[in-house]
Amino acid sequence: MIAWPVFWLVVVVAGAGETLDVAAHPPDLGLPSAAEGSRIDTLPDALPPLDEALLQGPSSADDVTFFGQGRVLVGAENPAIVNDLEPIGGAALTGRVGVAGRIGDLRAAVVVGDGAWWTTPVRDPTLELVPRPLVAPLHRLSLEVPVGLLGAPGLLVLGRFALVVADGRLVGSEPFDARGRTVDGAVVDVELWGVHTRAGAVVLDLGAEGDPGAADPRVDAASGLAFLAAGSELVLDPALHLVLDAYGLLHHTGVDRVLRPTLGARALVDVVGLRWRGGVDGQLALDEEQGLAFVDNGVHAEVAVTTQLPWSLSAPRPFLEMGVEGTTALLAPAPSRHGTLGELDLVDFANTWQARAAIGVDDPQGFALRATWRLVSSLGLVHGPGGGGVIGADPGTLFNEVDVALCVPIDDDVGLDVAWAVAVGRGALPPGPAQRLIVGLRFSFGDDDGLLASF
Repeated sequence: MIAWPVFWLVVVVAGAGETLDVAAHPPDLGLPSAAEGSRIDTLPDALPPLDEALLQGPSSADDVTFFGQGRVLVGAENPAIVNDLEPIGGAALTGRVGVAGRIGDLRAAVVVGDGAWWTTPVRDPTLELVPRPLVAPLHRLSLEVPVGLLGAPGLLVLGRFALVVADGRLVGSEPFDARGRTVDGAVVDVELWGVHTRAGAVVLDLGAEGDPGAADPRVDAASGLAFLAAGSELVLDPALHLVLDAYGLLHHTGVDRVLRPTLGARALVDVVGLRWRGGVDGQLALDEEQGLAFVDNGVHAEVAVTTQLPWSLSAPRPFLEMGVEGTTALLAPAPSRHGTLGELDLVDFANTWQARAAIGVDDPQGFALRATWRLVSSLGLVHGPGGGGVIGADPGTLFNEVDVALCVPIDDDVGLDVAWAVAVGRGALPPGPAQRLIVGLRFSFGDDDGLLASF
């Protein structure tokens, strides 16, 4: 018999920074309807007088906007597979509000707030999906400056903001975490010769002082990331749509003084009712203290195909998806971990492969119902549900996981989310199912003009 914990309540009011998503999200492929022609005989004899207010430009009130987001989660976790750990219940509370304003061509934005988890039994705070940065309540502080490059307009973003690289697999905003992730640095964004290019450098971790009693008590250097990404979108005809993104990362880890250059690409192709998605990444690990001597390498590859089922001529539209992906010893600098390999978050990104199949329905208004089966094998660390507690590592770790997720838009600013997952396996997972249930209510207010990341 599975012991379920007491239910816990999570309240999140979040205003994440602008998501600088390197992977392009293609628009709806439906062609716009032709505009109706105007009839000359219906035009008036004279136009109404021009409103003089239009000549005065926007008022100062239009230059400042206030906004925010919120989410309430209720859920339960059953980590009975994690040795003798008790089922987990508890609560988390996060609150954030934001303000943005323009001064001439410049735009400044500030989002304040913080979040934390309270659980019973007490969960180790080091197991949070996102470490707390310096001045954690300052979620975003950014300045956007128009720039030009070779005659093309661009935008320079300075300060603290959210960043996404490779669909969140390598760097993500981790929207499920109580705090979410933002980074400090600078990014320049420019559209040149039809190619959308972004480049920047950010700090991922400021480091910490070593143990004074240790053999090597030196201060750990900060972890940072420099990147260059370029993407292009092509619509060759109504039946063929292509999005291609390529990027390079240079990740410095402060704890082990290792430099990790990574090259990768993502492609999305819509053709004849099928949506193909693929990606590949390659990484080297070089020891900085040994003259950049080779330490290790890692590879990630994935492919998936989604098709609308034959009876999907009207919304909601049924779909079927199948995919596989695998990763060797590749270290993702700051990934969005939740949901990547299942709702339970049992395994890490590295040294893991999975095969999955999903079926569901969705519509353009935001409604979605999805059921996913995963077969996951991992040579790396295995955690309890929600990332809590390390069970261990076993080359024979293999488990089946079933996830069911439902999203229901209530209106433009309110939505309901429900997710349930169960997994059974072998290896580092002792016999017995792990389960997780999450029910969420999300809402927003104000016009964020793209400054808030979605949940």
